[in-house]
Amino acid sequence: MRTADKKQRPIMTGKENPGVKKQQNRNAVKQENRNAMLRENRNLVGQNSKNAVNLHLRLIWDYFRTNLASAMEYRVSFLTQAVGMAINDVFFLFFWWMVFQQSGNLGGYGFRDVMSIWALSASTFGLLHIVFGNVRRLNAIVQSGELDIFLLQPRDPFIHVHTARMNFSAWGDFVYAFILFFAISGWNPGRWLLFLIFTIAGFQSAGLSRRPGH
Repeated sequence: MRTADKKQRPIMTGKENPGVKKQQNRNAVKQENRNAMLRENRNLVGQNSKNAVNLHLRLIWDYFRTNLASAMEYRVSFLTQAVGMAINDVFFLFFWWMVFQQSGNLGGYGFRDVMSIWALSASTFGLLHIVFGNVRRLNAIVQSGELDIFLLQPRDPFIHVHTARMNFSAWGDFVYAFILFFAISGWNPGRWLLFLIFTIAGFQSAGLSRRPGH
């Protein structure tokens, strides 16, 4: 038979076939390009996030300075609101003092414990309404149509609308909280450090809880 006289052709594997090797090289190059593009995209996303945070912080700082400068133009009104709120807090302090004079303690909490909690809540409340003065006026802003002004500007509308105003009376809560905590704890560095940490943490959590989706 003629087939018996023919030499059998050798079977070339992928490693020996030039065409297969070229295809493998092309696939490897494509995969490397994909990985490079993914790394570049991740870097861009990280850079954009960092830039967005910087822009938000800059907007908050600019509005804080502008609102504070506006408050200083009307010092009498500013001081009246701040001092009035501090006096209101002092009356609550007197009320709690009277309660503890009669009961001694409430559920294991003494007068100093309750005042520490109150100082922390007052400092958080005050800081939140100093920086984000419109935090409790958002419904009124939407109903009156004022929100359109913020939506048309090239800024984050959530940050913009909340920082556009400063609640002057909140300064009374904020300053009163520090005076009250000093009266309770003195110059104890450890307690002051915890007080500042919890004030900032409470401010951040309260601000995030107002954001849509939280």
